[in-house]
This record gives sequence, structure tokens and C-alpha cells, in this order.
Amino acid sequence: MAMTDIEHDDHGDSHGDDHAGGHHETPESRDQKERMALWLLIAGDGLFLVLEIFVWFYLRALNTNGGWIFAKCTTAIANAQPGSSRNLCTNGLANVANSANTAITAPIPKADPTWGIIVAVLIVVAALLAWGAERASRERGGRGAIGGLGALFFVFVLASIVMQIVQFQELPFTTVDGAYASTYEFFMGSTLAHLLLVGFIAYGLWHRAQKNMYADGRYYRLRIIRIFTVWVAVSTIILVGVSALFY
Repeated sequence: MAMTDIEHDDHGDSHGDDHAGGHHETPESRDQKERMALWLLIAGDGLFLVLEIFVWFYLRALNTNGGWIFAKCTTAIANAQPGSSRNLCTNGLANVANSANTAITAPIPKADPTWGIIVAVLIVVAALLAWGAERASRERGGRGAIGGLGALFFVFVLASIVMQIVQFQELPFTTVDGAYASTYEFFMGSTLAHLLLVGFIAYGLWHRAQKNMYADGRYYRLRIIRIFTVWVAVSTIILVGVSALFY
């Protein structure tokens, strides 16, 4: 029986171990180590996610001098009381400089949550496709089934990346417009970094599927990809939910 490339890959490393220390590492033992490393990575990333959410609610609750949603003047600062050192654009409230000069301020507008929801939906679909590719490999599906699902997986991840980049262009504020604006963009940047990593992995899945490296029941590497993609989808949903519901 001819070996697949993935079998060569597995046993090649095992033979190297044999020469080095006489220990034969089976694909199952390697899979166990890789999954343990992945769960440690997810645990660390989960802690970072918790810290992100903590920062959001801490700054929102603190709201020093109205700095959470900040404010933009709808009249020129020159209209403020002459000689006043007070900056009427930083307190997030409507203020009257004096009876003659009124500086009207308005809170920074809330970001449109639609973009974030689209990004979340796309990465959830991508995670489902990765799950389908794993299932096809478990059932010893051919290169066509796994490759087709892998290609769709890659396309949906790319679409989520594009949507996240587009959202940066559609924001009604910049990072200097208060804590809400800067934290919101930090959430987006964190999500984009994770999506780019999944995109790199998705390309690898599709490329290796073309070489028939996941057929014949070699599903365990697809399982690692599926687990990480599901985690990214879950963390994206959480960040999108927090930013959309708690302005």
C-alpha cells in the first residue's frame, strides 16, 4: 500500500527520534502534545480576552471627565469665553460658557454594529466549514471533498478579514476621540490579528488538501485547525457583543 505524504511526514519525524534517542513517537502521541499546546495557547488568549473586556467596562464605568464618549464641539472653540482655559470639547456634556457664548457639545456617535456582526457571521461560517473538512477526513473522504471545504473555508476567512479592514474606514471617530473610540478600535485590531492568523492557517489547509494530505483518516491536524477557528469565532462574537451592547 502506498503511503500518503502525511504518512511520510509523520514517520519521517519518528525515525529522526529513533536515531536520536531510540524513541518512536506515534501520530497519536504527537496529536496529544499538539492539542495540549493548542489548549494552553487558547487559555492564554482567553486571559487576554478577559483583560480586554475588563478594560472596556473599567473605562466605561470610570468615565473621567466624560472621557468615555468624549465630545465634539459643533461651534468653534473660539466662541468659548475669552481667556478661559476650560476645554469645552472634553467633558461629554452640553455646557454654557456664559450667557452670551454657548459651546454646544455632542457625544461621540456609536459605531455601527452591522460591520462587526458581518465579521462574526463570516468567521462562524468559516469555523463550520473547518468542522466539515475535519468530518470529511474522519470519514476518509477524498481530496475533492476536503479540498472543496478547505477552499470555502479560506474564502470565508478572507471575506471576514476584508470586512474588518473596511470597518476601520467606516468608523465615525478616531482613537483620539475618547476612551470608547480607542478601546473600540483596539477590539477591532485584536480581532483582525486573530483573523489574519486563521487566514494563514486556512491557506495551509487548502494547499495541503490539494496534495491529499488529509485523506485516509488523517483528520487530527484538521481537528487542531477546527478547534482554533472555533475559538476565534467565539472570541469575535464576545467582543462584537460587548462593543455593540455597551456603549
